[in-house]
Parts: sequence; structure tokens; C-alpha cells
Amino acid sequence: MANFNTLYLGTELTNVPVYLVGDGNLACLLTTGRHSLEVDTGLEKHWCGLIPVGEPCRNVTTTGLKWNLSNGEMHMGGLISTSNTYDPNCKDGIITIETDKPLIWTMGYKVT
Repeated sequence: MANFNTLYLGTELTNVPVYLVGDGNLACLLTTGRHSLEVDTGLEKHWCGLIPVGEPCRNVTTTGLKWNLSNGEMHMGGLISTSNTYDPNCKDGIITIETDKPLIWTMGYKVT
């Protein structure tokens, strides 16, 4: 949890995105607003997730995921998305996430 807290603190310290990188996985904080992520580089593993940490996200909309949300609510003790994947029919390899509160984005990548 301390590492997730660092992602939140990072937004106060710098405008440069802060990533947590592990052996085959990464996480970053998506701030309030709309985000576009390119996920067809060939380095991605098949899993991804969105985790609301700190406060509920009452309005989350996604495209390009197998299980998209449309104005969905996410909160600890309720819906979280730790076992999602990419929609194979996503033509441009871009997923979008729009959120009313910060969310943690997590995904796997291939270690070479």
C-alpha cells in the first residue's frame, strides 16, 4: 500500500508520470479525466486492471477492454477490476479510461 501511496504523492511532486515497475507488471495512477493508452506494442501480457484506492470512483467509463464499464462505480469492498484483459476486436490498440476520481492502472508486460 505504501507504493500506491507514492503514486498519489508523486502527482504533488512532479508533472512527470510515476510508474511502479516489477518483474513483468507495472502500475501507474490515472488522475481524474480521460486517458488513452496504447496496448498493441507486442510487449503486453494479456491481463490488466483498474483499482480504486483512497476513495470511490462513481463514474468510470472504459473502451477497448473485454469487460468495459459505462458510467460504472468502483470501490474497495465492491467492484474492482483486477482480472480484466484487452478486447481482441479493438482495432486501433487504444483503450480509453475516463474517471471522476484517481484510479490505479495495472498491467502485465513480457520480460525479455
